[in-house]
Amino acid sequence: MVFVSTNIPTCRYVYSMLFKDEITMGVDKMAENKPKEVRHREILDAALQCFTEKGRHKTTIDDIASEANMTKGGIYWHYRDKREIYISMIERHLQEDMAIWNELLTKEEIGPDLITNVGISYLRYFIRDRRHIYLHAEFFAESFRDDVLKAELDKVHRKWKMMIKNIVQKVLEKLEIEQPFKDVDGISCVLLACIEGIAHQYWLSGKDEDVTYYEKAWRVFVNLLLKGVQAK
Repeated sequence: MVFVSTNIPTCRYVYSMLFKDEITMGVDKMAENKPKEVRHREILDAALQCFTEKGRHKTTIDDIASEANMTKGGIYWHYRDKREIYISMIERHLQEDMAIWNELLTKEEIGPDLITNVGISYLRYFIRDRRHIYLHAEFFAESFRDDVLKAELDKVHRKWKMMIKNIVQKVLEKLEIEQPFKDVDGISCVLLACIEGIAHQYWLSGKDEDVTYYEKAWRVFVNLLLKGVQAK
């Protein structure tokens, strides 16, 4: 009878034995002096580059290890497989978004411009590095084939929507918009769909167009939306 352990520390010990020519007792020699958080960031950055160039399915752990300047065993010491790396990338993406939004909430005055500026900051985040747009598109494509990834992406989208709803609620209260015109959930859903759509249009253009064109499109949309909400 073969005993298979699902205990992560035990699995990592097994990996250390399998790759003992590359690592010693599961510790990547190249990473001995690096904190775990630093190594995770390096692995996820390397995975972002590999997934962008090859896609998730064609990317191998060897590819990620080479890009991160690590051993294959070192990658397995931190992550069980590509799926775990992929999910960690989704979670990091959400954390970066939350940092952008929280910074804006502390700096910006509550009002219509807050929605506009949040969207522009989000666009610039995507446009600054096209890899983020590509990865976002691949997340969606993969979610149709992988229920675990679908659940993770759904979780991220729900948190995105909650962040947008928080801002929309504050703005509508500032504008003294009353029911039935204050459909916060519906407005948030449309805003999220629009900002993602604009980002993907920029990516599909295939060239470094003037970013202000897309920022202007976002401003026009937000102005029209708020005018419609305020109409009585």
